[in-house]
Amino acid sequence: MPSWPANVRLIPARLGVDPYANFRLVLPQFRLYDARGFRLAKSSGYERSEFRLRLEALLAGGGTADGGRRLSNDLQRYETPGGRRLREVPPADFTVIEYWAEWCQPCHVQTGELAEVLADHPKLSVNVVYVYASPPGMMRKVREAAE
Repeated sequence: MPSWPANVRLIPARLGVDPYANFRLVLPQFRLYDARGFRLAKSSGYERSEFRLRLEALLAGGGTADGGRRLSNDLQRYETPGGRRLREVPPADFTVIEYWAEWCQPCHVQTGELAEVLADHPKLSVNVVYVYASPPGMMRKVREAAE
């Protein structure tokens, strides 16, 4: 996990449902919401040059809400590490939802880049909902495949 800048409030979470039960989950995933809770961006997978440029533009105010998707609706999918539903996050200029897994190398690269970009914007307050999205037993399968 990267060293997060002081302007970031890290909120550990996990998916409240099996992320692979009804659809194919591509990692990493990134979502950005404005202070009013409207989604500004969503992406699956990682493309270094695109990620940084797009995030910088959005943090500078270069985004509009995409179809009215609300943070409050998306939070209903997540649980705290203790198993309670994540119903709200503290007020902030932006809220990021970042899906990751320990076996996902692009997840680690994207998360590090996210922390770097947010450190470049110390006047912005940002919640990062850091969602662990690995199905049970996946790490064991990854290790076995590597042997």
